[in-house]
Amino acid sequence: MLDKRQTIIISMGFICLLVSLAPATRAWEDWRLSERGKSTPNQMRVRDLADQGPGENIHVKLVEFQFGKDYVVQRINGQWASVYLPIYPRGTLTDSKQRPPTPKVVIKTGGLNSQKDVESFENCNMLTGVVTNSIDQANFDLGELKKKYPDLKPSAVWVVDVGRSFPTQGTFQMHLGIAGALALIAVVSVVVCLVLPSTNGPLTGGTGPGAEQVIAKRV
Repeated sequence: MLDKRQTIIISMGFICLLVSLAPATRAWEDWRLSERGKSTPNQMRVRDLADQGPGENIHVKLVEFQFGKDYVVQRINGQWASVYLPIYPRGTLTDSKQRPPTPKVVIKTGGLNSQKDVESFENCNMLTGVVTNSIDQANFDLGELKKKYPDLKPSAVWVVDVGRSFPTQGTFQMHLGIAGALALIAVVSVVVCLVLPSTNGPLTGGTGPGAEQVIAKRV
């Protein structure tokens, strides 16, 4: 049975192991993304991305586009975390009453906290981001978008995360190093618990100089 010290140490190790999953996942994603792109973004029209995909470079700079009418807000604890906005080739939507077609390109972005922020974001005429389909085939809210576009399929939609910078060798090594350090702490905590003597056993008096053993008598 673990004593209090051992419980605290093993608990800290378990927490470190759980926390290490985040940077480890990020390192794995960085590696997968870096294998499919370059540090310099490839400028392309949204029409070309929709029809042909990003090609050999998933780091893209999008031009000649217009935003759709609808967007999806992902909330965490009631706060806006991410916004997903369908975009179309410029000239696709010419009538405000026109029913938009099923999107082939969806933009993901953070840092937007209100309708006003969305409207301001939609004024941009160029977007730079990373196509993230290779690490997540359904990393946007399909449930909400499917209400508007019933025939929407994840495999037919390119998701461009404009809040994500293209991973470099430095960021990959940083995330991997953090994950490795936290995992090492977890392993060390287990080893320490195995070699650390438990204090749950009976207490005995010392035998060194000045040690004293006292026997308590029941009155």
